[in-house]
Amino acid sequence: MKINSNDSNIFKKVMLLFTVFISTVLYSQTYPVQVTPQLIPPYSLKISDYATTSSEKLYINILLTDVNEVGRRIRLKMYIEGQGLSITSRDVIIGETPIYVDGGINLRLSNLDLQPYFQLDNLVGITPQQYNAPLPNGGYDFCFEVYDYFTNRKLSSKSCTTVYLLQNDPPILNLPFKDNIVNATNPQNILFTWTPRHSNVSNVQYEFTLKELWDLQNPQANFLASVPFYQTNTYTTTLLVGPEAPQLLSGKIYGWQVRAFVSDGVNETSVFKNDGKSEIFWFKYLEDCKPPSFVISQALTAESVQVNWQSSEHLRYRIQYRKKGFGDDDWFEVNSYTNESKIRNLEAATIYEFRVGGECTQLSGFAYSNIQEFTTPSNDEAAYYNCGLTPQINITNKEPLPKLGINETFTAGDFPVTTREVSGSNGTFSGWGYITLPFLENLKEIIDAANIASGGDINIGKYTRIKVVFDNVQVNSSYELIDGVVETDYDPEWGGIIDADEVIEDISDLVDDIFAEDEPVEDNSDTASDTTTGESSTTGNSGTDNNSTSDTNNSDTTDTTNTDTTNQGDNTSTGTSSGTDTTNNTESDANTTNNSSNNESENVVIEHNGKSYKNGDTIEVPYSREQTNFAFLLKNYPKEAKINWQVLKLGTDNTSDFATNETTHDNLGINMKDIHVLDIVSNYNEEKIKVTIKRIVKEFEFLELVAKEDENKKRAAKSGQILYLINEPSITKDSKIIDYGIKISPNLNEDIISKSDIKWYFNDNLETEHQGKKTTFKWLYEDTETTTTTVNGGVSNKIDKSVTVKWVNKDFQKWKFSLGNENFGSKTIKKAFEATKLIEKYGKKLESLSFIKTTPTSSPVGINWFYEIVPFESIAENKEDIESRLYYREKKTKGGFKVGLKGKVTVWKWGLPIDELPIPDWAIKKAKEYITAEVKIEASADAFGEVKVVSEERKYVESDKWIEYKKSIDPAIIGLNVAFGAKGEFSLLKNNDWFAISGYASGIAGAELLSIGYTNGNFGVFPLRKGVYLDLNAGAYLVFLGKKLETSPYYERIQLIDPIDLYKE
Repeated sequence: MKINSNDSNIFKKVMLLFTVFISTVLYSQTYPVQVTPQLIPPYSLKISDYATTSSEKLYINILLTDVNEVGRRIRLKMYIEGQGLSITSRDVIIGETPIYVDGGINLRLSNLDLQPYFQLDNLVGITPQQYNAPLPNGGYDFCFEVYDYFTNRKLSSKSCTTVYLLQNDPPILNLPFKDNIVNATNPQNILFTWTPRHSNVSNVQYEFTLKELWDLQNPQANFLASVPFYQTNTYTTTLLVGPEAPQLLSGKIYGWQVRAFVSDGVNETSVFKNDGKSEIFWFKYLEDCKPPSFVISQALTAESVQVNWQSSEHLRYRIQYRKKGFGDDDWFEVNSYTNESKIRNLEAATIYEFRVGGECTQLSGFAYSNIQEFTTPSNDEAAYYNCGLTPQINITNKEPLPKLGINETFTAGDFPVTTREVSGSNGTFSGWGYITLPFLENLKEIIDAANIASGGDINIGKYTRIKVVFDNVQVNSSYELIDGVVETDYDPEWGGIIDADEVIEDISDLVDDIFAEDEPVEDNSDTASDTTTGESSTTGNSGTDNNSTSDTNNSDTTDTTNTDTTNQGDNTSTGTSSGTDTTNNTESDANTTNNSSNNESENVVIEHNGKSYKNGDTIEVPYSREQTNFAFLLKNYPKEAKINWQVLKLGTDNTSDFATNETTHDNLGINMKDIHVLDIVSNYNEEKIKVTIKRIVKEFEFLELVAKEDENKKRAAKSGQILYLINEPSITKDSKIIDYGIKISPNLNEDIISKSDIKWYFNDNLETEHQGKKTTFKWLYEDTETTTTTVNGGVSNKIDKSVTVKWVNKDFQKWKFSLGNENFGSKTIKKAFEATKLIEKYGKKLESLSFIKTTPTSSPVGINWFYEIVPFESIAENKEDIESRLYYREKKTKGGFKVGLKGKVTVWKWGLPIDELPIPDWAIKKAKEYITAEVKIEASADAFGEVKVVSEERKYVESDKWIEYKKSIDPAIIGLNVAFGAKGEFSLLKNNDWFAISGYASGIAGAELLSIGYTNGNFGVFPLRKGVYLDLNAGAYLVFLGKKLETSPYYERIQLIDPIDLYKE
């Protein structure tokens, strides 16, 4: 082959370029340093973690291939790239540790050695917010290059390791359910379970936290503000809180949360959203409150299911159901008072989840069973619907239904009646609602097709609901009509519900609308125009007036007005023309073509509870705290329209606060909470429709406010009064529970009263946890001396009523007082003092008698007169009146005296002068033994006693008058008896058993000198209460031959002075 010179030059150039390329490739593969990075799982998503952790998250291997080189200093260049981020390290690293490599020796560096490279000041391409936040999910390259420290010559290729970073979701809590009741057992045994949601991380731990909650108005915030009651870590997704854990208290509310985290024991790795924290659940811990058991379901039709369960001691039941896959905020509820209930208005061939809850005590909440599922059959599988026949129904349940609520359903025959307004109780109810015609629902596909073809003139809602009324009908506990009549009715103001008499005609029109072909309409009327009055009248079918068919002539000379009036839900239009002669429907339609561009927006409605509302309409619903969720559906909007809902509060967009689902669909759910009025706006394309939902509260009048002591309901104060509490001295702070309640008319249930219509203020501080309550309680402590509770109540006419609770010190006092003190409130004490003074006076009189001496009680000589004053003392203290709201000052006064007159004395004595006879002493002694004869005068007294007086007086706080409440004197009477008289005695041989004679005679004058106490209901001091009397006494006996012969004793009392009665009228 011959090669010319030009081809040779081209070949040389190609070879030169190839040589350069090969040299470049070979040079790139012969860098003196090799670097290999590696990340250690689990991968942390925060860049800041690599700069602060004490655990290895990343390492690189550096190898200098030249074995002859020693101690070469290098620096690194780091790259983090992915998901739109490009982060690099600076050329100059602040705080860097020098790096030296030796040939042939591998150098291993971890993130602990390279922490300065990950510090924010040494990075480019990342903001402080991104630095401390997790990186977005996705793939990332962590790359490194090696440079000579002094020459900046690149010593290695860019070496990378690729990782996929994923921020995992926190766990989902399972049991106990949110806002559920947990049955308290002994021993304690509560099972908590949750479901993990991480996918790319292992060795996950769970931090379980249990807290006691004091306020259920906002459990989330209350949980965050509370201290942990119990906290522990576990590697499993179940936790049994048993007897070894702190004991939960029955009646308390507890919240719990689980936090997932990954830790090596020192540092945690950030791999979870929300720091791994789950949602917060809470439950009420109650004794003897088990959920319903043996829950089963049975499909009745494509739209209804019956649920049964085993009865237990529950007050009522609540069935919650939702479509499978929806959350806790999507439950629909049905109430029941028996062990069964029907769920209606379901969608065919749909899987639902449901559970049954039981209420154990009033307002305690519901204990729910486990979540179960049922599937509604399709329309083809559903039972045949019996229409137009009288059903043969055998109802055996006669137990009356205690309460029937709004939007609840009972069956009348085989028609379900949904209530809209209802009154009555205990099985008898009146009100109105609607029934549905399910057989027309089966034509829905045909009607929808006709709806599209007719431009929206056919409305399925118009034909499926009929308004009904019922008056004093009887409904049993199975929600079945057992007596009474449900009648159809018509209210043009109630959209979506029609007159039953029009149904047949409307169905005929419906068939015509669907199947009729467009045909020319013959003009069978003769219409004359009255140009003077503008009224049209039909004259007959004789012919056609040429003037009436000319639109051109009339168009320039007449004013045509078209009015479209639409009843809510009925889509009924009326046209009014002035000066226009309409000959057929075609011409009539032609007159309204100028409004055709607005028909679409005018026909768009928002539907709520089956009723359609136009732009600017107001939806009024009864206020109920339990019914806060409302649903709206946008209907008749243009196809392919982009929809966005807004919820306005006072004109401000608050959609995120109230919406419960995505706002880009044609339906919207909201939770109004305690708000009364909201505007609902649906934006579609460039148009919008706005309706206002207003919750109407029932009027009531605030009548009275009452405060009662919890332990004694008799201690109650009304508005304007004060309830007094006594502070008992103790080392601890005294406290009491005060129950508060209001009286309103009519006496409405709390659940239909707005919280803003009952506001509680304690010492002028509004306390939200008490708002809307008719009854509440509060712990009051002694350090808050006065607590004034004010309630602002009422709807249209709001008034304030206040009641005060006041602490009063016990104020215990004790004192003594002496005689002569005349400042006594008690008459009894006053008389006791007077008696004491009389004792002193009589004592002085008795001392004038020579044979009576005032001596101590221990004196053995003669007749002793003595008295001793017991010191009078008073004790005063404040006490609560157990029968009223008041307290009183109680004063107890005690005192008295001891008095006595004891002993005997011989005033004069005479006897035989045997000692003076001139006989020996032994004869005198014998004579005294056998012969006795003497006469003597004696005085004696024998009385002793004491008087103790107790008086109790009270003075109530709102009175200045002392009242003697109780008095007592012990003993009732003390008498001081004295006697004075002469005695004579004669005896001969008195100690001889064979013969002896003896005799005696006496005359004693006696008197009850003084008596003290109560006599005939009067207390006082009574002198000579029995007068003065003389007792005569005589007797004799003879002893002969050992026998004693005794005469009958003589006794007689002679009244010398009559008794003195100082109180005799």
